[in-house]
Amino acid sequence: MESTFASTFHERRLARMMDRAVEITPRWSSLAVPAAIVLFVASRLFLLYGFTPRSSDLSLYATYALQDSLAREGGQTLYQFRAEVYERSAAEAARGLREPTVEGSDVIEYPPLALGVVLLPDALTVLARDPTFYESYAAGFRLLMASLDGVAFVLVWWVASRLFPQEGPWRRALRLTVYTVSGFLLGHVLYDRLDIVVTLAMLATMALLLMARRTGWFLAALAVAVHMKVVPILLAPLFIVASLDASLVERTSRAKATLALVGQAAVRLSGLALGLALLYAPFRAAWGPRCLDFLRYHAQRGIEVESSFASVLFVLASFGLPTRLVVQYGATDVLSPLSNLFSRLSPVLVATAVGSLTLAFARRALSRGGAPDEVAAADPRAGVLAYRDPGAVVAYTLATLLGALMTSKVLSAQYLIWLAPFVALCPLEGRARHVVFIVYVAICLLTALIFPYFYFGHIAGMVPASVAGGVPSNYRGPTLLGKLLLFGRNGLLLALSVVVVASLCRGARPFVRPDGLD
Repeated sequence: MESTFASTFHERRLARMMDRAVEITPRWSSLAVPAAIVLFVASRLFLLYGFTPRSSDLSLYATYALQDSLAREGGQTLYQFRAEVYERSAAEAARGLREPTVEGSDVIEYPPLALGVVLLPDALTVLARDPTFYESYAAGFRLLMASLDGVAFVLVWWVASRLFPQEGPWRRALRLTVYTVSGFLLGHVLYDRLDIVVTLAMLATMALLLMARRTGWFLAALAVAVHMKVVPILLAPLFIVASLDASLVERTSRAKATLALVGQAAVRLSGLALGLALLYAPFRAAWGPRCLDFLRYHAQRGIEVESSFASVLFVLASFGLPTRLVVQYGATDVLSPLSNLFSRLSPVLVATAVGSLTLAFARRALSRGGAPDEVAAADPRAGVLAYRDPGAVVAYTLATLLGALMTSKVLSAQYLIWLAPFVALCPLEGRARHVVFIVYVAICLLTALIFPYFYFGHIAGMVPASVAGGVPSNYRGPTLLGKLLLFGRNGLLLALSVVVVASLCRGARPFVRPDGLD
């Protein structure tokens, strides 16, 4: 009798708790997304006005802006001015009047459009001769990057609402929080590099691919992204294939369908090439042919100390492979008998990863089949591969960027910013999505420890000039702690890549219903 009464009591108590939870949950759920927005705004205001990065490229950018002002006064281009400065410095170094110049320091490593963004704060403030030029330039540049970061946040929010229309507020808030936290952890490079511009350009390109009714929009955005940094060109194969209209595949022979798809791809590739040429033309006319020197610069770069290849070299060094660190091309590189081999191997592996993922996406999207006739008649996008499985476009974009980072010979801290919006929009379901979120945030945390906190002491192993006999740039290589940080971060990057690719290989069920794009 007592047990029956107790059972009934607990059942009634549980029912009351469930009723109360039902009443409370909607009220709290309505606050989830606003709370995520407040967290973003508060964290970014702190990065802007309450935080000083330990290492910044803004001194380099301000130098470009100042030199551009001086060059224009002398009737020169910035490239001509810097070439003369480098020649004078090299001549003085040859006479022993100064330290030798660093390899690659004569080249501006950015594409011309990116350089235009670097010069923009100076053009807006006109403070080239002001004694507080650097402070004014830095404030203007960081405010510009923060504004673009806010645009990227809003775009993530908007794309998530279109891709996942049935998603509750808590999950939506979690996506926004992942974007916020990852950027905050990378705060030392978030507003002091150009990579938030590249990230926004890639995100906008993908959004236009999924949402716009005309392919020209995403091709134009992709051309802009490539002119900001070369890496978005790696997304071109995936995005061009995703933009193809495969409605003829089910209605005609395989040969005719293949020919039609190849023709569409050729038209889109030509459109991208035209966009790249049109963007390049005004810079070529204003600055001359040297504005393409950045291509040679990046082709000649070595194995950067944070890259996966460098981690392999450090492991082999434990078994006797000679290695040493050298500063060149704006980075700390690892020199060894295998460095040249790895440098040549890197682009081959990058191309293999990009090509394999593009083919995998095409096979997956084509296996989905076309839309019903009534849907195809009402919406001309119904036959587009990206429309058949838009979530797969996001997942394969993330996988492509991960593959590029893992196989690249250069892996700087700011490159992790590229992943932020695509991780936040990750379409994987259940545990896989949570694993992606957690592992990515952990990667950002380890990256912040690697650069800048432990970079000079434990990653590069810089020896002070007083110890190194007056030589200011003596590097002994990573310490045990430095190696653990590098191996841990790169290992998590590999694990994240495996999780994403493995999830993509599980069946062909669409991640997102195409209805979400209506």
